[in-house]
Amino acid sequence: HYPLRRQRQMCIRDRFVGLTGGSFSVGTPYVARWFPRSKQGLAMGVFGAGNSGSAITKFVAPALIAAAGGAWVIVPQVYAVALLVTAILFWLFSASDPSHRVAGGASLSAQFAMLKDPRVWRYCQYYSVVFGGYVALALWMTKYYIGEYGFDMKLAALLAACFSLPGGVLRALGGWISDRYGAYKTTWWVMWVCWVAFFILSYPQTLSLIHI
Repeated sequence: HYPLRRQRQMCIRDRFVGLTGGSFSVGTPYVARWFPRSKQGLAMGVFGAGNSGSAITKFVAPALIAAAGGAWVIVPQVYAVALLVTAILFWLFSASDPSHRVAGGASLSAQFAMLKDPRVWRYCQYYSVVFGGYVALALWMTKYYIGEYGFDMKLAALLAACFSLPGGVLRALGGWISDRYGAYKTTWWVMWVCWVAFFILSYPQTLSLIHI
């Protein structure tokens, strides 16, 4: 029965991890509603800069594992305590404005009806690149530096963190630019830069010879 019990524990843990990730999606509009439209981009950018924690993990997690004698389970345990403390602080000190609330209880058919709006699909694609691409690169870069350049694990992780940390903090700058020049224009410029950068990163090593 031990494997079955272990699977149940992992399922429960994964559900709480999912709730933690969902809190980011809830927190973004929560923060934005406290600011006028001219400053909502900056507000959401500052909130989104919390993703820089993915870079901090590259430094904190190894230190925790080393302090625990190589036991990796110390990482989720410590992070669980930190999340619990954060939830308690938010519960005690966050504010609420009744005018920010939206009508709930939307039916399932009404939710699916939103998929008829092409803007929903377009925004999903935007998010899959600007957030999904960020997470994918943060996880992929360590192996990339090791495989392509022969760096050791420590140096590769440091360089990957050098990408993740500014990538999270720059969300605040991106929000300010969106307020100043428009979210649509800013998003498209970011997309073009991403596509060019992704193409360069994905292009295989090639040797070209030109005979004259």
